[in-house]
Amino acid sequence: MPLKLVHVMWTRLSFEDIATQQCSYELSIDKEFEVITKCFKELDVAGKVNIKTKLQEIVFPYKTSIYAPHDKIKTKGFVKMARPTKFMRSTK
Repeated sequence: MPLKLVHVMWTRLSFEDIATQQCSYELSIDKEFEVITKCFKELDVAGKVNIKTKLQEIVFPYKTSIYAPHDKIKTKGFVKMARPTKFMRSTK
């Protein structure tokens, strides 16, 4: 198969062992936290609340503001109304 027929994405694909790469250096999020704290200090109250809620969603995923509905909600079917009477159709 000629290389010209292969999509560009597949020509750049490489197969490397990720486990050996991770052993050579430690993954760290220190730089990201520095950027977050810098942005947090510069924002107004609304922005600080937004960042704080996003971080809480990451750290405490079980504490969300979304809850399952108490009762099952009927999503199919149409509620038919009573047929309008002659009085209801009157244009007088």
